[in-house]
Amino acid sequence: MASDQPRARLVVAAAGVAVSAAGLAAAGAAVYVAMRHTMVNTGAFCATGGPYVIANECEQEPFALLAGGIVAYLVFAALHWGFTAWVGGPQIGVFAVCGALFLALGWNFVDLGLDPPTGDGPTVGWLVSGVSFWVMGLLFMVPAVLRAVDWLRRAGEPEPPMFSPSVLRAVTAERTAWPSAQPAQPAHRGAGVPTRLVPPDRSGAGS
Repeated sequence: MASDQPRARLVVAAAGVAVSAAGLAAAGAAVYVAMRHTMVNTGAFCATGGPYVIANECEQEPFALLAGGIVAYLVFAALHWGFTAWVGGPQIGVFAVCGALFLALGWNFVDLGLDPPTGDGPTVGWLVSGVSFWVMGLLFMVPAVLRAVDWLRRAGEPEPPMFSPSVLRAVTAERTAWPSAQPAQPAHRGAGVPTRLVPPDRSGAGS
């Protein structure tokens, strides 16, 4: 019965990782499509409500898709991280997917910045935003690559928990390797003191 528990745990975790990864892909696609639609149709600026006349009215469907996609992305990212950590798997997926999302959103800015939907010249603000998103995407990809290399170096072995007994023993061994700080012992009477300053021993006087 005990041997069946790790197997069932692995099956549940694998299903959770697969479902959360699919949710991440769907949420990322929703954010990408909604953002591009908003940029093409409203110039990435819109508003709704208020007493004034609004030049670019926000469309409800793309806005709901964008907001819902961001929330769903955060939820599925947390689930993916939790299911992966549950079985000691490498924490690669969240970093890679976040990096891919920033790279994709950066492409929206760069592509539409070079060829704006208004037909004008290149939009510097969008180009700068696109490059910034690409930099953030690469910053997410770096830890993903490092974790993947470490996972391959360990031949796919589970990552040790942060507070596992082996880690605690290693920390304890490292601390005991250093000489313990002993309290300073009082110096012997007269040690290091010039002879002329040490009073004579009169205990045997008169004997």
